[in-house]
Amino acid sequence: MLLFISETFSNYHSSLPIANQLPVSVTGLSRKITDWAFIIWRIHKADYLFLRPVIWFAPWGYLIGAVLDEIVVAIGMLLIYFQTTREALSKSEQRYAKAQKADNIGSWELDVPYDHFICSAQVAPIFGLAEHLPITTFATFSEHFHPEDCERVTTCFQAAINDNKDLILEHRIIWPDGSVHWIAESGDVLRDDTGKAVSVTGIMLDITERKIAETQIQTAFEQFQTITDILDVFVYMADIDTFELLFLNKYVREIVGEGIGKKYWQVLQKGQTGHGK
Repeated sequence: MLLFISETFSNYHSSLPIANQLPVSVTGLSRKITDWAFIIWRIHKADYLFLRPVIWFAPWGYLIGAVLDEIVVAIGMLLIYFQTTREALSKSEQRYAKAQKADNIGSWELDVPYDHFICSAQVAPIFGLAEHLPITTFATFSEHFHPEDCERVTTCFQAAINDNKDLILEHRIIWPDGSVHWIAESGDVLRDDTGKAVSVTGIMLDITERKIAETQIQTAFEQFQTITDILDVFVYMADIDTFELLFLNKYVREIVGEGIGKKYWQVLQKGQTGHGK
């Protein structure tokens, strides 16, 4: 009898491949339940060789074996699965949070039926706040929108929820100090089996510097156009790869007409031959 019990313990891991495959990091109640279930099951298998001839114990022996082999072990394995899944999810969330922090990307989620808004910690600095953004509903979220953009943003959200439209937009927000900033947002709508919107999850990014650069470029281009339009000479810009015209000053346009998008030699040849519009 003792020999069988000793063999059970010494050969426990070598004889039970399922137990061997459990992750080393799995500890706690789930691991203990599974380990002890396997141990007791092996002891029972050893004892049953001697107890099986006992008529009144035979049915109970089968029952105990079934409980240990199928129910207890199954429960333990399920608990281990839940634990490992939870740990993997926690690690994934930590990596995602680090990536968001590194890239200054904020994430948010809108519970559509309950109008409950949740934001990540990275959203607060995007809105000019030192602490977590005090947003609980879409209404409080929209309070930070620029007045001229509020209706457009609200319409985009409604179209995504009700009409399954893409939620991709850029709009302005107002910081507590009154300064205007730009953000880019994109989101996806989660729907139930009936097609009803359940939640909207998305990300946002501060694009204020990009918008400032775009404005500066546009201003410089307008100044360039104003200056070149008063010159009675050929002034043009063409793409270095496609040779398509990107800009013609007023003097050239009066001679050849609109040539934007055409090959520059076609337009300039037309101007040199003296053919006007």
